[in-house]
Amino acid sequence: SLAGITVRLYDTATNTLRGTAVTDQDGEYYFTSGTAADSNTTDNIGVVFYNGGGIRPNTAYQIRFDNPTNYAAGGVLSG
Repeated sequence: SLAGITVRLYDTATNTLRGTAVTDQDGEYYFTSGTAADSNTTDNIGVVFYNGGGIRPNTAYQIRFDNPTNYAAGGVLSG
């Protein structure tokens, strides 16, 4: 199962975290534009909201699997 992997979306120009999602039982995750901050960063939908906007056009983003807990012993990506 690929459930429980933390996925983070970063703005590459500023190296700033813009959204967090956690994969569901099928390993799926999504990032969407929102009108308010993400109230649930533990589900598979990461809401991107900052400076009054969401996902911006002509902006480079990077997906990272950089949560150390995922790789620790017993973590989803361990080994």
